Amino acid sequence: TKVMATTYLSSSQLFLINGIIEGFVGILAILDPKLIPNVKSLHKHGQIYAGFFGPMLFAMSFVSILMAKLEDSGNDGKHYFAFGWVLYHCGAAYNCFKQMLAGKKALIGGLIFHTFMLASFLMYLKSNNFQPQSLSPF
Repeated sequence: TKVMATTYLSSSQLFLINGIIEGFVGILAILDPKLIPNVKSLHKHGQIYAGFFGPMLFAMSFVSILMAKLEDSGNDGKHYFAFGWVLYHCGAAYNCFKQMLAGKKALIGGLIFHTFMLASFLMYLKSNNFQPQSLSPF
């Protein structure tokens, strides 16, 4: 007899956890952006970038928290938003991996988190029968 254990996040938990954690990162990027790459100082161009990135990430995270309470079935807006998180976590996981290869071993936590969230949002989209062709503007 084969017994399979399944652990998963509900849709509400996924959007809520993602919103809270990424919202915290957004606040860090706004208040003290050098904490994100864990450096003593940030180049002026990094400061400019963080000035755009922090508020955007915080805003997306706030919307993610609000979306946690919405229905999934037939909710194209929620599915598109989840697809946006897929792209974000894919890029973030890649960046963490690349930095780890360059010697920043402390980014293992970021790699694990972003890979987990990437897989979770992909599973969310799969379980809600997301159709990639729906992304076409035509």
